[in-house]
Amino acid sequence: MTINAVQQHVLDLVNGVQPTIYYPEPIQAFIRPLTPGILSATAPQVFIWGSTGHESRYTPPRGTIGGPLGAGAGYRRADYKLRMWLIAVSENVSEAEDPSSLIPPAFPALIWQVMDLLRQDTMPAELIDPQTGAETEMILIGEEFDWDYDVDRTLADQRYMRSVCLLECPITEMWQE
Repeated sequence: MTINAVQQHVLDLVNGVQPTIYYPEPIQAFIRPLTPGILSATAPQVFIWGSTGHESRYTPPRGTIGGPLGAGAGYRRADYKLRMWLIAVSENVSEAEDPSSLIPPAFPALIWQVMDLLRQDTMPAELIDPQTGAETEMILIGEEFDWDYDVDRTLADQRYMRSVCLLECPITEMWQE
């Protein structure tokens, strides 16, 4: 399983994409746990990290003793959920203060845009782990999503609001071993 390769692939899909509404700067993506200390006031951020998963192996036909090296190698399949935390900061402006403001729908639109990027990814995708060189084929991403975004929180100076969403996406990888 090449979680590193999948995380890098997702980073390449979302990093630098300009949000469709409100946010003035492109998305910044990171392969690291949620790290609020590097919060940007102008660019939405995506932290790609972690998963829960399951791996299985399909091996028929099995190799025979004394057979050629690699005879009977099986296929491994890994199914897991990749976690992405989306964070964005917006001005603390109510619709009453500015009825034309795009702030209220901006964060849900950002969530949808990130999901769209994953939905439109070409499958299967051949991946190479940048750390180990392991090769795999990602055969599923963007078919299902779970998300949880809470009420915006006011930052310390109260001029800005911080929106956070945990987005989970099932991934399926297969490789021969």
